[in-house]
Amino acid sequence: MTTEDFPISAPEAAQLISSTLPRARPGKVVLAVSGGADSTAMMLLAAQCSIPDIQFHVVTIDHGLRAESAAEASYVADLAQRLGLPHDIIRWDGQSSVNNPSAAAREARYRMLTDRARQLEAFAVMTAHHQDDQIETHLLAKDRGAIGAGLAGMRRWRSLFPDIVLARPFLSIPASRFRQTLLLQGINWVEDPSNQNDRYARARLRKHLQSVPRRSDHLHEIAKAAAERAAADAGMAKTIEHLVSRQALIIDDAAQVRLEISAMRELPDDRASELLARMITAAGGALYPPSASAIERVMAGLGAGQVASTLGGCQILADGKYLLLRREYGRLGPEICNLAKGCQTVVFDRRFLIDIQTSAGAKLCSLGFLRRGNAATRCLPVVVDEQMRIVAAHSKVAGRISPLVEILPAHEIVFWRMTADLPEFAKF
Repeated sequence: MTTEDFPISAPEAAQLISSTLPRARPGKVVLAVSGGADSTAMMLLAAQCSIPDIQFHVVTIDHGLRAESAAEASYVADLAQRLGLPHDIIRWDGQSSVNNPSAAAREARYRMLTDRARQLEAFAVMTAHHQDDQIETHLLAKDRGAIGAGLAGMRRWRSLFPDIVLARPFLSIPASRFRQTLLLQGINWVEDPSNQNDRYARARLRKHLQSVPRRSDHLHEIAKAAAERAAADAGMAKTIEHLVSRQALIIDDAAQVRLEISAMRELPDDRASELLARMITAAGGALYPPSASAIERVMAGLGAGQVASTLGGCQILADGKYLLLRREYGRLGPEICNLAKGCQTVVFDRRFLIDIQTSAGAKLCSLGFLRRGNAATRCLPVVVDEQMRIVAAHSKVAGRISPLVEILPAHEIVFWRMTADLPEFAKF
């Protein structure tokens, strides 16, 4: 029997989980369990391992993309009950309104897991990503032309929300060990047919890896790239701390970012490019950073004296002493959010965290959606009632609208997004 055939023990799982969380702290951890072998084994091990002051709460997202999804979620619920773990099923019904249901389901999955974690006051969401997933991620990045730190694969943890991380404690564990763990204890799991569907790049790659195994070579490349990424992270954290301390990097209440042009020119080209990518992603409310080639074009334009450009939903303006980055309204503007009645915490456009109490029928939208505001204010959040009357607005515009309009308690999270995944800035 090889080491890849050994089941995972509860003490081993406890050590992996404890060492993955940025800092040990009491509280709740959400387990993302689909019913597949990997996440089912994770749930089983979480129920059996002993970690002081940690409570696990299982959440299953019923994505509705397959007819079997509801039954699979019910299976997870029954097994969680037998294991003595609390469990929620959250249903996603957005697949009919998007062009790419699978991609939308992935984004919605993490959003719903994060929302539930916030409701439970959990500090982490845990997934069962494993060594095979890590190798596949590495090879897919290589196929896209990534180099250096771009080949490092998934992080053991990354930021999902201020004070909430996505933890992946099993990235060193081969997938076969999850199945052995379940087989040893007679636990069944769900097989997703998409894992064998050659339409998907990961499925094709998985089959290729089974026929041409080079696991040790791939793991060596991943470890080397991860070391490069860790060094780059440390350098970026030091750069941001320095810029903030000398007030060369400023983020205002309207989620606009200002960076001294002279300070940026003092940075090495690779550091300046990465910093610009982080600023554009955060200030523009984008889900993913721009490509390296797109950043290079913007950098070249700035070097040539270009005073305005747009990228990733972000306006980039050379404003005298500073480079100014702010959300561009674009064709549709920030997404509208239907609000439930009562107190709630809402993330708006990935740029603001809003604590609010609303009545039935209220919506959170941008000022520009109401055809109001200028380039600097169109993307600021406002709350409207059922008659589309503004009842609350960002402090920058509330007084201009009406003295009767309440100030919306909107807190920018642009700085958090800029420093996401840098351990030095993790709030743990």
